Amino acid sequence: MFWLTKYKLESKKVFQSKVENYYLNLADKKIPKENVNELSNYITNLIYEYYKDCWKIYPKSRKRYSELDIEDLDNPFYHHRVFDFLKSKNNYYKEFTRQLLGLNESEFIDLRSGRMNLKICKKLCPTQKNYSPSSFCSVPCELKSTG
Repeated sequence: MFWLTKYKLESKKVFQSKVENYYLNLADKKIPKENVNELSNYITNLIYEYYKDCWKIYPKSRKRYSELDIEDLDNPFYHHRVFDFLKSKNNYYKEFTRQLLGLNESEFIDLRSGRMNLKICKKLCPTQKNYSPSSFCSVPCELKSTG
């Protein structure tokens, strides 16, 4: 009886703490703490909702979705969310994105150009039934952010 599991989803506050510590470590004091805090809040909201959905949709995987796996943040979906967020909030988004995602100049250009290339995504999206981070498509998709 998999639904009678002892596992419980961590609180959003615990997720927030883990995400914030993750990004503060990556920032290495080169990004203002207020920017990191705002980004952490934004990413926490996204990933916590994703874990809540997975908790409901995949009851046999509740152990997996009980605690934040920090490696989930190293994913193209969240990389593009970091890029989008920093670009909307700061003139130094290029430097901040490169710092947080550990990108060199050419990798940043690839990330940015991938963000602009929605033709591939438009071909893929009609085949997808659920537009959410769970799709983990490497192509950024505007529809996913609403799903």
